[in-house]
Formats: sequence, structure tokens, C-alpha cells
Amino acid sequence: MENLQIVVFKVGGLEYAVGIEQVQEIIDRVEITRVPHAPGFILGVFNLRGKIVPAIDLLVRLGLGSTSQDAQIIVEVSTENHTVGILVDDVIETTEVPATDIEPPSVMIGDGNQKYLKGIVKKGNRLMSLLDLDALLSKEDSAYTGERQVS
Repeated sequence: MENLQIVVFKVGGLEYAVGIEQVQEIIDRVEITRVPHAPGFILGVFNLRGKIVPAIDLLVRLGLGSTSQDAQIIVEVSTENHTVGILVDDVIETTEVPATDIEPPSVMIGDGNQKYLKGIVKKGNRLMSLLDLDALLSKEDSAYTGERQVS
């Protein structure tokens, strides 16, 4: 079985993970400039060595509240089409987990945020959500524009 290297971070008391290949760097909090008419989960943009990068509030994107104003770390992540900063409370670790320790998201979770998860990582007694950043940052998702889906 193959192992997966992940970066584990905490936001709002919850642990999340992303594949290490998607993390470009971890930086201290920078000044974020608000942008008019941006989707609600985009806090604004910041300047990273001359590159303008959007800053994402992960908890708002997932519909779980909002990130603490005390958050001090930005994880700069890159997917196929996007480079963004995700505001997090703390970066816990980089680690390697066996693929057998990653379970698919349960259908019991529901359709809402399940599409943003690649799986649930089991590490000892801890559980963390392994994020699918491509889905999370997809402009095709109606949540990206702040629109609500009607069921």
C-alpha cells in the first residue's frame, strides 16, 4: 500500500489535512486587503512577494462559522488552477499516513460538505478531514459565488 504525505492544521478547534504536494509554503499572518463583492468565504487578498493571492476563510467555505481573528498562519496551497492562502489557527505537523488509514467520507455526512472531502484520516485516536482542494476551490460550485442551492 502507498503512503500519503499530509500537512495537518487546526481551524476552529477542528483538524484538517491536505496533501503535502499542494502546500507551497507556510507563512506568518500577513495583512489582508478586503475586496468588494468577493464571495463570503474570501477574506480578501494579500501580497506575497509581489504576487496577489486570495485569502480563504475555510470555516466559512465549509459552512461551519468563521475563523478566529487571532489566526496567525497562512497555508499557501496550490491546486491545478488556483493558488490561495488558507487562514488557519495552527499548523500541527507534516506526517505520512498509510492509504489504509484513510477512509472515504461517510454517506451519513450528507451531500453538503462531503464533496469537499477526499476522506477521513485516522491517526492514533485522532480523526481529521482530508480536504479535496480542487472541489473546495471550484468556481463551478454554487457556494463559490455565495449562492444557496435550493433543495
